Amino acid sequence: ITIDQAALHLRYLVTRSTELLNAAQHLNEPYAPGKWTRKQLLGHLIDSCSNNHQRIVRGMSQTEVLFPGYD
Repeated sequence: ITIDQAALHLRYLVTRSTELLNAAQHLNEPYAPGKWTRKQLLGHLIDSCSNNHQRIVRGMSQTEVLFPGYD
């Protein structure tokens, strides 16, 4: 697979995922009053994954492990 093919496939997956998430109404309903929706939970997991990935990359390039704290 080439870089261009991978980029096209990734673009398709993101577009299709967005369509599916927008079509599923129950994803916008909270589990219970005052709780997150399924879509908010998914966003939180993606955000956490991104932050942890950055920490791993930084950790691999440092001799001393120093991570910024969470807000």
